[in-house]
Amino acid sequence: MNAGLQIVAVGQGEPKHIVRYCHKIVPGVDCLVRDDTTAYRAYGIHRAGFKDFISLDMAKAGFRAALGGNIQGETTGDTAMKPATFIVGIDGLIQYTYYSAHPGDHPQIEDLLNVARQLKA
Repeated sequence: MNAGLQIVAVGQGEPKHIVRYCHKIVPGVDCLVRDDTTAYRAYGIHRAGFKDFISLDMAKAGFRAALGGNIQGETTGDTAMKPATFIVGIDGLIQYTYYSAHPGDHPQIEDLLNVARQLKA
């Protein structure tokens, strides 16, 4: 990547899906997958509850995604697992953590870029 960063997407599913879809959906990103939630549990990532799925914030996130042309396709794995985002320094230490409040919650790209810029400085 131009910014001198390596992006890795970690998810739950079957390896055959990564081989088939990763580089089509997110070119230039390395994708890692397991068929269980071991990695999620290791980093304290939790499942969404019923209230998370019916919350106003989740509805807003889904609406924004749909307006942007991002429609959820078929999913695999535990669809109730909440996302999380980590930025890891070259020393292997986690420099930034974002635990999503609900499945449609993601950090602001500008926040991620600011952390990346600080790490490069």
